Amino acid sequence: MRDPFPRSVLISLAAVVVAVVVHVLPDVSSVWIFERDAIESWQLWRILTSSWVHYSWTQLAHNALVIIACGVLLDDADWCRYAVLVLGGGLVVGLGVFLLRPDVARFAGLSGVACGATAFAALRGMRCDGRMPRLHLVLLASLAVKLGFELATDTSLLDLGRPTVANPLLPLSHVIGAASALLVAFDTGSAPSVTRT
Repeated sequence: MRDPFPRSVLISLAAVVVAVVVHVLPDVSSVWIFERDAIESWQLWRILTSSWVHYSWTQLAHNALVIIACGVLLDDADWCRYAVLVLGGGLVVGLGVFLLRPDVARFAGLSGVACGATAFAALRGMRCDGRMPRLHLVLLASLAVKLGFELATDTSLLDLGRPTVANPLLPLSHVIGAASALLVAFDTGSAPSVTRT
């Protein structure tokens, strides 16, 4: 029997609580946000902490819903890897943006981590016998289409229909987040398999 409140959900909730606390404390947000000039002045913690800062409640809500849904989809046996992904994903995304997009002066949000959580939940779910492997395959395919669209258009799906966006989402952060899931999703020496039902 599945635990009604698995550790993966607790990890998701903890991540959301941290993001909410940071959002309601502007003094914390101002020293946690990714600002290239500050990072180049040795405020290196911003590479890790910028994922926990959000520009708006809407941005925070989108990311929170995805991260919580991924926690629900995961089998409790995956909680440790999921914790590494959620906590380490912020570092990987921030470092990737810093190194690969020198034109980005300011960046914030858990959307890269949310994409990593989505990829992780889909990849791990495809390995589970009998627990909706086709749903996880559709989830992974949908994420791939989303990322492909965002890279091709250099915009996020959430930015569509808005004439100007003061702080656009950064599609590269989504790709980095999803790619980081590959680092923790697989057991060594084995590949995911889809169980036919």
